Amino acid sequence: IGRPGKFGKAVQIAEATTNLIVNPSFETGDLSGWGSWGIPPTKKVISTDAVYGAYCLRLVTDGNNQGITFSIPCVVGTSYTWSLYVKVLSGRPYVFIYDAMGGMAGWEAPSEWAGDGEWHRVSQTFVARYTTESLYIGKSGSGVIGEYLFDAIQVEAKAYPTPYCDGSLGPGHSWSGTAHAS
Repeated sequence: IGRPGKFGKAVQIAEATTNLIVNPSFETGDLSGWGSWGIPPTKKVISTDAVYGAYCLRLVTDGNNQGITFSIPCVVGTSYTWSLYVKVLSGRPYVFIYDAMGGMAGWEAPSEWAGDGEWHRVSQTFVARYTTESLYIGKSGSGVIGEYLFDAIQVEAKAYPTPYCDGSLGPGHSWSGTAHAS
């Protein structure tokens, strides 16, 4: 799949992938497929400021261990990569994979992202230890108060992130990514 660049001098090439997250950009207008993690004061899908599609998640935390979670079917020993877009309005959100052996592949936003007005794409790779792993998005640990936007969440069976895909690449599926000069 190729797409011409802004000035016709670049081509975007997408690598085949399958996003294991259902409703990864909240385009159903709700949190279908997502579970609760603690009790955040605000956890809702909004139709403003999305980086992909028409919706994104607005999450406000006021305590430890608050957010949303998604169970991911995995093959033990296989490398997976999670990626997502985050805009930090305040605080420091945390994203991690958790299984019966404890958390792994954790990431916390740098403090300088709070209030910078930018969407940031972040990713991290992990090796599955169980047939089901859980992706947690929200806040854990110190600095618990915050407001964040999340969008275009992806988990794929690759040891590196690929451009965002709303399902699996193929006819009729959307994707986005970086254009590379040719």
